[in-house]
Amino acid sequence: MKASVADRCWGKGRPTEATVRAVESGHRRLPYSECSCTGPVRFNGHRDLLAGLADGEGLWVAARRESEFREFRRLLEPTGMSWEAGSDDWPRDG
Repeated sequence: MKASVADRCWGKGRPTEATVRAVESGHRRLPYSECSCTGPVRFNGHRDLLAGLADGEGLWVAARRESEFREFRRLLEPTGMSWEAGSDDWPRDG
């Protein structure tokens, strides 16, 4: 998942155990092979949202629409998710 200034719907951070449970219960596991960046990464989401979970080490999310991204962030608010960076931190063009 790559991000650029033009992308408005992405974020990454450190998930808590509650965050991992919320992602896994709120979004189905996708039929992608686990990849190994710094460790196994599992993918959850749906047609308009992709979340990658790296064994409690990191969470990356990208969405097609801002509404999907905001809904995902609302799902994680009560879990203590610590966001490190996201599209909200980047300047908007214009």
